[in-house]
Amino acid sequence: MWAILKNQRLFDRMIGFFFILAGAAAVIESFRLKPLRMRSAVGDDTMPLLVGIALIIIGGFQVIVSRAEQKEVSYPSTGYT
Repeated sequence: MWAILKNQRLFDRMIGFFFILAGAAAVIESFRLKPLRMRSAVGDDTMPLLVGIALIIIGGFQVIVSRAEQKEVSYPSTGYT
């Protein structure tokens, strides 16, 4: 498990695929809730649908645009002693 964490790009892609799977599950659940709707515009299926779409988009970005390398961060000195 820790060997996967050392390869940051592979780990990012695995997390991206997890987000896509979780988003797909939320979208499928929203379609299952659609017949229980009381109104025509917004119902119990709207929130899982929006969350699922957002997770699929975020997961797709995570898979496609994963970090290639980590950058070194240098903080400026504050001048306080």
